[in-house]
Parts: sequence; C-alpha cells; structure tokens
Amino acid sequence: MLRPRFLRKLYASYLVLLILTTAIAGALVARHTSQAIHQTVRHTLQTQALLLRGLALQVFDASDPQSLSPRLRSQGAAIGTRITLIRPDGKVVADSEEDPSRLQNHAKRPEIVAARQHHAIGTDIRMSPGLGTSTMYLAQPVQWQGEFLGYIRIAMPLTMLRDRMAYVWRTVLIAGSSAAVVGLLVSLLLARRVAHPLQRMTDMAIQLAGQYAPQPAFMRAKDEIENLTNAFDRMAYNLRDRMETIIQDRSQLLTVLGGMVEGVIAVDEHESVTHMNYAAGTMLRIDPDMSIGKHVWEVTRVRAVIETLGSTINAPESISCEVSITQPQELTLQLNASPLWDSRGELVGAVVVLHDVTDIRRLENIRRDFVANVSHELKTPITTIKGFVETLRDGAIDDREHAYRFLDIIANNGDRLHAIIEDLLSLSRLEQVEQTADLVRQETLLQHVIEKAVQSCEAKAVSRQVTITTVCDPEHRFSLNASLIEQAIVNLLDNAINYSKAGSTIHIAASRHAGEVTVCVQDEGIGIPQEHLPRLFERFYRVDKARSRERGGTGLGLAIVKHIAQVHGGQVSVTSTLGEGSTFTLRLPVV
Repeated sequence: MLRPRFLRKLYASYLVLLILTTAIAGALVARHTSQAIHQTVRHTLQTQALLLRGLALQVFDASDPQSLSPRLRSQGAAIGTRITLIRPDGKVVADSEEDPSRLQNHAKRPEIVAARQHHAIGTDIRMSPGLGTSTMYLAQPVQWQGEFLGYIRIAMPLTMLRDRMAYVWRTVLIAGSSAAVVGLLVSLLLARRVAHPLQRMTDMAIQLAGQYAPQPAFMRAKDEIENLTNAFDRMAYNLRDRMETIIQDRSQLLTVLGGMVEGVIAVDEHESVTHMNYAAGTMLRIDPDMSIGKHVWEVTRVRAVIETLGSTINAPESISCEVSITQPQELTLQLNASPLWDSRGELVGAVVVLHDVTDIRRLENIRRDFVANVSHELKTPITTIKGFVETLRDGAIDDREHAYRFLDIIANNGDRLHAIIEDLLSLSRLEQVEQTADLVRQETLLQHVIEKAVQSCEAKAVSRQVTITTVCDPEHRFSLNASLIEQAIVNLLDNAINYSKAGSTIHIAASRHAGEVTVCVQDEGIGIPQEHLPRLFERFYRVDKARSRERGGTGLGLAIVKHIAQVHGGQVSVTSTLGEGSTFTLRLPVV
C-alpha cells in the first residue's frame, strides 16, 4: 500500500511543477500582452501623426503659431493625446497642453534623437512628470517639398497596459489554481500506478545485489524509492569493486603494452583499430590516440600490416611473416598475427605484434659482407705468397735474380696482410670505444695534429708530385684524442694522394663555427661518381677495385675515419665532381 510520506513527496513535486508552469505561462502571456499593447499604441500614435500632418504644416508655416493653439488643443482632446510641434533645433513652437514658451528645448529627448539619427519615426517610453504614469512618445519628421520643417510629437499614457496586465494576472491565477486542484487528483491515481512497479524494481534490485554480497539482516525503509536506492547502492558498491579490479588490470595491461619495444595493433572483426601502443605508432609514424576507432587501412598504408590482419580475421589462424617497407621509413619488420576470441569462443578481432628487426638484418648483412670481403682480401695475398713459395721450392730459389724478385713480391703481400690485420684491429678497438664510450681526450692544438699527419704523408706526396697546403688557426685548442684524429687525417690524405694527378694540390682547411670543429681535405683528383658516395665509408667498399689494390689500399681507411668521427660524437661526409676532385669533411663537436 502507498505510504503517506511517498504521497506527500509526490504531491509536493506536482504542486511545485504546477506553480512553476503557471508562473512561466503567466510571465509569457504577460510579456506577449505587453508587447502587443505597446505595438498597438505605437501604431495608433503613428496613424494620428499622419492625420495631424496638415495641421503641423500650417503651424510651421504660420507667422504666429500661437494663433493655432486652440485648434491644436481641441485636436489633442479629441484623440486623447498630447501634441507637440518642435523645430529642427529642438525649440517647441506649439503644444496642446502647455505654453510653448515655458517648455525646455526638446532636442535631446530620446524620441527626437532617434528620429533625427534614423530620419524616420522615433519612439520612447518613460515616466511622465506631469501625469505620473508610464507614457509612450512618438516623434515623426515633417517635410514639405524637400524642406525639413521639424517634428510632430504625440504622447499617450499607457494606463490601458496597466489595466490589461492586471486582468491577465487574475486570469492566470484562476487557471493555475484550477489546474493545481485537478493535478493533485490526477497525481493520486498516478502514484498508485507508479508504486507497484517501483516495488517490483526494488525486489529485483535486492535479488541482483544479493548475488554479489550478503543482504543486510535488518533495514528500515520509509518508502519504495528509498528501498530501491538502498538496493542499487549495494549493487553499485559491489559492481564498483569489480570495476576497480577491471580498471586496475586494464591499467597494468596498458602499462605493459606501452613499455614494450615491440609494436602491438589490435583490431575488431570489422578491422577497426581498438588498441595501438606507442611502439607501433613510432614504427609506422602515426598517432596511436588518433587511430582508435578507425579502419586499419585509414590509419596506415603499409600493405603488409593490412593484409596480415585481414587474413587473420578471414581465416582465423596465426600468421608469421617478415616484410620490408620503405614508407613512412625503411624498416624490416617481423609480423606475428593471431585471432582474438571472446569468452564464448566467438571471433572478435585480431592482434599483430611488430618486431623491428631492421638492425638485426643490417648487422647480419654487414657480418655476411664482412666475412666475404675479409676472406677475399686475405685470400689474394695468401694465394700469391703460397704460389711464389712453391715456385721457389720447385727450384727457382737457385735462380738468384728471380728469387729476389719473388721474395720482394712475398714481402709486399706480407705487408699487405699486416696492413689489413692492423686496420681490422683498429676498427675493432674503435667499435669497443663506441660501445663503452670510453674515449681518452686531452686539450690539443689542432694545428699540431694536422702538421703531424702531413709529415706522415709527405714522402708519398713528394713521390707522386702532389703538394699539400694547410690552413688552420694556431690558437685552436680542443679536447680530443690526438692519435685518432691524426690517423683519420692521415687516411684522408693517403686517399687523396692516391687519386690525385701529378702536379695537383691537396688543401687542408680547419675551422670552428657554431660549436663544431670542421676539417676539410680537398683534392684535385679524378673524382667519384655520385652513385658510389652513399657507400663510400663501408668496409672494403671500392669504387675501382683493381686500381685500389694496385695502389696498395686495404679498403678500410675510410671506414676507420667514419668510426673515429663517431667515437668523438661527430661525422664525416664527402662531395665530389668527376674530373675536378673530391672534398672530405670531418665534423667534430666542441666538448
């Protein structure tokens, strides 16, 4: 049975609703009535102003406007308004109720100002000092044959508005009271209809809450709404604990996924992205947050990722493959895709894990090329040495002239083997320094380092008729490893001498700007084709292999220069023009 407390609450809510509705309706009706009355009065005043235009022309044209005052007063009394005729300068020339000489200048009255600014009718509503009531004023310009004569102003009290508004409020009050009585009777019937389903909802909520937590042994309820509230509070408490557990588990999962170096992309059965970690976004150069909810082909143009996810959903099985992509960046990715199933065993999407194996594959290629190159470079002198030793053993040692020539060849190839091994050891030491960042530095004059490098190459330069010039500030002192920098400059000079023409000049220029030391070695040699420049600093890479070996190079000099620059935190670059020469630039940051 419905309790009185519940009835009072329901009745009070209906009563407040009815009062608010009645007040709002009354305010709207009153506002509409007021606007309608104002519009009616304005229209009436405008019509009267048009009818009085002829009289106004007579007054403005008369030499003695006062002679027409009786006629003006009779017209004002007949229509129940006050009529005032005003010159353009605001001087009153005639009035239906007052002596014009006693009236102030009207130039600044709001209705006159509005009429003057807009060259049309001007109106204003204000309290009239004489009548003590709200009055509407309307001013209309008066012209004759293009000449502006002044204004005719008509004023009418708004007593009709006050009477009409009182009538409106009485009507609204009566209608509202009647509606309140009817509403309370209807609310009784509605309350009885609402109480029964509320009770059923309360019972169901209590049962639902009881599935998760014990029901309280005793609970005092005042009405069905409070019972329902208590039941849902218990249910919400238990559900909140479970939601907190779910949120905590989800946060841990997102933390784990966010901290992975592997990229993870999950999609639903429609191939819309449901999750993407920042590692995947970095690999594919996309924003993970902006990708959620979009189709995978809208997010990335990497065909392999799109096709792998699509294939996993269409044929639910795990897929593993390796792909190379060039856009948005050059990468080699290992893709491992698996279908996603829900608790009922239904397919809900797929997930792909992206492993960036670019560096691994690059190192494998480097290792493979390195082994092949080292094998080839070592095999050639060893084969030569072995061949000439066998020749000597077969009897050539008795031929003294040929024996010495063969021994010289063996010695030269032994020196070549020694140079290759020394360069390989240098590269190994530099790579160890790169990994440990354990570089010994000391303050050194760069000019001394360049001079020692030039002295080391001077004999070879003279033999090839090549001149070396240097430009360096003698005061430039930097923190660096002098022996390594000297070795790098020697390698660059040796390379320049090997490919310079007789009678040419090699220029060495050192400078400092923007926190960087720059050493340039420029030759006037044969130049290097553009297609070889990107690979010029790779180990054993040769532009002309036959010519390089003929000149005694190991193919590791420029690679050593690159690693020396890297251990100092710098870099080396090259520019070249065929037939004009090359310029190698060593850049080192100032520490």
